[in-house]
Amino acid sequence: MKTGILEFRYGHSKNFAERLRRKGSYSINLGDWIQSLAVQMLVESIGVPPEKIVGVDRDSLATYSGPPLRLIMNACFLEHSFPLPPQVEPVFIGFQTSSRGLIEKHLEFFKRYQPIGCRDTSTRDLFREAGVDAYVTGCLTMSLPLRTEHPTDGKSFFIGGDGPGKMPDGLKKGAPPAVARASVDLYQREQVRSFPLNDTDAATAKRLASELLDLYRKEAALVVTPLLHAAGPSLAMGIPVILARKDERDRFTAINRLLPVYTPGDFDAINWNPACPEIEDLKQTLAAVVARGLEGGGPTANERRVLAEFYERQPCLTPELAASRARRETQSFWRKLPLLRTLFGH
Repeated sequence: MKTGILEFRYGHSKNFAERLRRKGSYSINLGDWIQSLAVQMLVESIGVPPEKIVGVDRDSLATYSGPPLRLIMNACFLEHSFPLPPQVEPVFIGFQTSSRGLIEKHLEFFKRYQPIGCRDTSTRDLFREAGVDAYVTGCLTMSLPLRTEHPTDGKSFFIGGDGPGKMPDGLKKGAPPAVARASVDLYQREQVRSFPLNDTDAATAKRLASELLDLYRKEAALVVTPLLHAAGPSLAMGIPVILARKDERDRFTAINRLLPVYTPGDFDAINWNPACPEIEDLKQTLAAVVARGLEGGGPTANERRVLAEFYERQPCLTPELAASRARRETQSFWRKLPLLRTLFGH
């Protein structure tokens, strides 16, 4: 049986279609294609020959009509990708959804394939609340191989995107001089002019994603980013990461067990010389779970235990970050005190 890896053509995005109509182009997230590359590298590393790997568009998955395959479901999903056609057997590792309705609508389907390996704790909790066995795997971008050489004159890559993934205002102003001098601003998106993506634009997106990974691997001494699919791959490759965002969302409730997530009120507490967490056991376990899934099996009890050791714990806080948040909570209480006295008549 062939092995499917997800690609991204965006055919269900009304927003992208409207931007193309009004402006003649729209930008896509190259982090999606970094996911595709990471999964491809992983399945090849566990012995799947390239000729047995098939790219499958997430956004037209429900109408897939190709050969039978086992498809690794490492991505964000909405209702339009379901139900799956009969020739697609899902391997639920790195699955993410925010839609309780999706789970409830296809509850018997998900129960058939439980346990569901989820990309974050929020998705896991949605499944468990629906009575489906689920556990956290994180994202398979965390499986990328550790780099073997470190740059002698490395750069500080500030990697941003659009919307919630934009680089927060004022972040770089707090950087130490050595980090600022070595800083390079990068934009992990690409303008395209086809909708859905045609084969040429899809191939270009995959090539650009590969070039970005090569750049990070060879030249980054530090990555500063609000993007999950810049932070995760960099951690996997052994690059120190500062994950700083405008806000902290449910999609980050796995990676925040491995490193702090800073938001604007925390920027004065950023450790600009972070250590890179040791995750080789995590990566080996992910590879084993994927290999077992492609054989039609589920994770062993020991594999679930190892994953739980990484993800079934409290979010990561440095002492400086914990102190910063405690100060903010205290300040918030004193600001609210006059209102509380008015409400309760004191």
